[in-house]
Amino acid sequence: MFFLQATNSSGVSTVLFLGTVGMVVLVVALIIFLIMHQRRVLRFHKKIQKMEAEQQKILLNASIKLQEEERQRLAADLHDDAGPLLATAR
Repeated sequence: MFFLQATNSSGVSTVLFLGTVGMVVLVVALIIFLIMHQRRVLRFHKKIQKMEAEQQKILLNASIKLQEEERQRLAADLHDDAGPLLATAR
């Protein structure tokens, strides 16, 4: 009877030890997964921010180009209209 109790106690200790080790491994794996997922999310957000910055730069350059073209068109119109106006004024 004593031998069965000793064996049973040893078996319970082994099960408790293996269960504890299993839980620790599970927790460590979960922590590693969460850290890797967070890094992936941060990389994704940085990529989106970079793409948004590039898009803003493209829009700004297009706006500047459009303004410059409008200025050149106005300057050409003023130049073309100023000649006949001055000729009429003489």
